[in-house]
Amino acid sequence: MPTQRRSPASLADSEGDWRHYLEHSTPNGWLIRNSAMTEALISGKPMHLLHITRGIDAIRTSR
Repeated sequence: MPTQRRSPASLADSEGDWRHYLEHSTPNGWLIRNSAMTEALISGKPMHLLHITRGIDAIRTSR
């Protein structure tokens, strides 16, 4: 059972309603429940991520 948190008005009546919307009404929503990334996140083990972009020089220059 997901933890219940306060949510902004009008998003959803409950976290369960929001999760249902995400899983069933968004493109690839099923990945929330059935993906290696989700499994790794809920495992509690450390996860190392790497993001690569073509514009790294522009990002560094603009800070």
